[in-house]
Amino acid sequence: MLPTARGVVIPRLALLHPTAATTVAGVARSCGIPQLGRFAAYDRERFGEQPSSTLARARSASSSPAPAPGPSPSAVRRVRARVSEGSSPKRSR
Repeated sequence: MLPTARGVVIPRLALLHPTAATTVAGVARSCGIPQLGRFAAYDRERFGEQPSSTLARARSASSSPAPAPGPSPSAVRRVRARVSEGSSPKRSR
C-alpha cells in the first residue's frame, strides 16, 4: 500500500493541476513512486478513476474559461517537506 500523504496527496494535486508537460509517469517518479502499476491501481481504488483519466479531465477543465487555481510551487514544497518530516499538512483557517 502507498503511504497516504506522499503516495496520494501530492500526486493527486499534480494530476488535478497539470502543466502542458505533466505525465502520469512523471508525477509518480517525482513523488518517489517506483511502481507505476501499483500507483495506478491504488489511485483507481481510492478515487474511482485511473490517473490518466484524472489528468485528462483536469486538462479539459483547464481549457474552460475560468480554471480553478492550482497549488503554488511553494505550497507543494511545504507539503513535501512536512511529509518527509512525518507530519501532516496543516489546514488554514
